[in-house]
Amino acid sequence: MDATDDAVHGDQERRFFHGHYDRYCFLSLYVFAGDHLLAA
Repeated sequence: MDATDDAVHGDQERRFFHGHYDRYCFLSLYVFAGDHLLAA
């Protein structure tokens, strides 16, 4: 599993403030098995 933050600009739906990065972003979760992406 890997969570990847993607910074957003403006007032987009489903954004949230991430305190660690000190910005608004989407936080996508990816599930891998080795080098293969299983779910996003």
